[in-house]
Amino acid sequence: MKLRHLIAALAPVLLCGCPDGSDPAAGPDAPQPIAVELIPFLEEAASMPAEVLDAIASAPSPPVAEDHDDQNLTLFITCGLRVPEPGEEGPEGFRFMKSETYSVVQLVKLLDRTRPKGYVSVLVADDVTKVSGVKDDQGVVRGRVEWENELFAAKADYVARTHEGTWQVTEFDVPGVGKLALDDAGTWKIVSRADAPQPSSSGE
Repeated sequence: MKLRHLIAALAPVLLCGCPDGSDPAAGPDAPQPIAVELIPFLEEAASMPAEVLDAIASAPSPPVAEDHDDQNLTLFITCGLRVPEPGEEGPEGFRFMKSETYSVVQLVKLLDRTRPKGYVSVLVADDVTKVSGVKDDQGVVRGRVEWENELFAAKADYVARTHEGTWQVTEFDVPGVGKLALDDAGTWKIVSRADAPQPSSSGE
């Protein structure tokens, strides 16, 4: 179920949902209105500047996410994942659609879809197939977003809260891959990862 279908399914309940973002009349598998509202914020929170992608695409060797100050989800996935060997089980939160290495051209084309918005993102709103989210008494939303495109399928648990009158995503946790969180300066940092590489000697 893509984003437009999620919104259409929720149209009758967007005006009458519960304060925690749930819908009392919907079934257990129905997406919560608060979660659908957060999808564009999840896309942007996962993103990185387009010029960083351009630098990665032209780099002589694969960069390491830890070499960058802003270790966002797009950078994390772009720089940190490999295609599993035949017969090898990949992580729960990320699987390639085909058992072959993707090309830089394919990856750039995929991420470039959000470039008109001023950024490139590995999590594109139109690719979202499932989303959940429940708001607690402190106004913090915790949930999961799943998305799929021609190259890969992924899922991430997230945390979001209001900040200066708008939603701010503060955590992404990709099962079996790693966890990212915003630091006090509002910069994404890798908290943990399943397979931690060593930063390159060149740094950034």
